[in-house]
Amino acid sequence: MPTFQGFPEGKVRLTPIPEPFFTEVLGKIQDIHELKLVLYIFWRLYRMEGKFRYLRRADFLQDEQFIQIMGNSRQESEAALDKALQGCVSHGVLLKATLALSEGDEDFYFLNSAKGRAAVQAI
Repeated sequence: MPTFQGFPEGKVRLTPIPEPFFTEVLGKIQDIHELKLVLYIFWRLYRMEGKFRYLRRADFLQDEQFIQIMGNSRQESEAALDKALQGCVSHGVLLKATLALSEGDEDFYFLNSAKGRAAVQAI
């Protein structure tokens, strides 16, 4: 992998990260994959539009660049993703809602924010 050449000059898009992440959550994260996942989630959800913002496991798997940073093989990446999702839910960063769809049950992941809690409650 080539060496990072630095941030570009001028304006670049920024991704906000809520302060409680640093004061309450960061110290609880022991797994590097979980940390990568949380940072990715902040970035990805911030770029979404709509009242309710969520991600599904398939959304993570479709981002090849993200999957490559999670492991050396597809199988390793998927296992790391599943463990990291479980960690994010158990640490309270993410809320998981399972919906029964015609294709079968599917998990939806929401940030544990006022909007995320409202979305899960509405489900």
